[in-house]
Amino acid sequence: MENTSSKKLNELHQQSVEAVNDILKEKKDKLSNEQHAALHEAHNEWQVAWNKLLNALMVIDKLEI
Repeated sequence: MENTSSKKLNELHQQSVEAVNDILKEKKDKLSNEQHAALHEAHNEWQVAWNKLLNALMVIDKLEI
Protein backbone atom coordinates (compact mmCIF):
# COMPACT_ATOMS: atom_id res chain seq x y z
CA MET A 1 0.00 0.00 0.00
CA GLU A 2 2.99 2.27 -0.29
CA ASN A 3 2.03 3.58 -3.69
CA THR A 4 1.97 7.26 -4.54
CA SER A 5 -1.80 7.60 -4.10
CA SER A 6 -1.67 6.08 -0.63
CA LYS A 7 1.19 8.34 0.39
CA LYS A 8 -0.69 11.40 -0.85
CA LEU A 9 -3.82 10.28 1.00
CA ASN A 10 -1.84 9.77 4.18
CA GLU A 11 -0.22 13.21 3.87
CA LEU A 12 -3.63 14.80 3.27
CA HIS A 13 -5.05 13.00 6.29
CA GLN A 14 -2.17 14.18 8.50
CA GLN A 15 -2.55 17.77 7.30
CA SER A 16 -6.29 17.63 7.98
CA VAL A 17 -5.80 16.23 11.47
CA GLU A 18 -3.26 18.94 12.27
CA ALA A 19 -5.58 21.67 10.94
CA VAL A 20 -8.52 20.39 12.98
CA ASN A 21 -6.35 20.12 16.10
CA ASP A 22 -5.16 23.71 15.60
CA ILE A 23 -8.75 24.93 15.29
CA LEU A 24 -9.76 22.98 18.39
CA LYS A 25 -6.89 24.49 20.38
CA GLU A 26 -8.05 27.97 19.34
CA LYS A 27 -11.69 27.36 20.19
CA LYS A 28 -11.14 25.12 23.22
CA ASP A 29 -12.21 27.65 25.83
CA LYS A 30 -15.24 28.77 23.82
CA LEU A 31 -16.81 25.31 23.45
CA SER A 32 -19.56 24.08 25.70
CA ASN A 33 -19.31 20.59 27.16
CA GLU A 34 -21.85 19.37 24.60
CA GLN A 35 -19.90 20.86 21.72
CA HIS A 36 -16.66 19.41 23.02
CA ALA A 37 -18.25 15.96 23.35
CA ALA A 38 -19.73 16.20 19.85
CA LEU A 39 -16.35 17.16 18.39
CA HIS A 40 -14.64 14.34 20.26
CA GLU A 41 -17.19 11.85 18.92
CA ALA A 42 -16.82 13.22 15.38
CA HIS A 43 -13.03 12.92 15.64
CA ASN A 44 -13.36 9.29 16.73
CA GLU A 45 -15.75 8.55 13.85
CA TRP A 46 -13.30 10.19 11.46
CA GLN A 47 -10.50 7.93 12.70
CA VAL A 48 -12.70 4.83 12.32
CA ALA A 49 -13.61 5.88 8.77
CA TRP A 50 -9.95 6.54 7.96
CA ASN A 51 -8.98 3.08 9.20
CA LYS A 52 -11.73 1.51 7.09
CA LEU A 53 -10.46 3.39 4.04
CA LEU A 54 -6.90 2.18 4.66
CA ASN A 55 -8.14 -1.40 5.01
CA ALA A 56 -10.05 -1.10 1.74
CA LEU A 57 -6.94 0.26 0.01
CA MET A 58 -4.88 -2.66 1.31
CA VAL A 59 -7.44 -5.13 -0.06
CA ILE A 60 -7.41 -3.37 -3.43
CA ASP A 61 -3.60 -3.46 -3.47
CA LYS A 62 -3.60 -7.19 -2.73
CA LEU A 63 -6.11 -7.80 -5.52
CA GLU A 64 -4.03 -5.60 -7.84
CA ILE A 65 -7.13 -3.78 -9.05
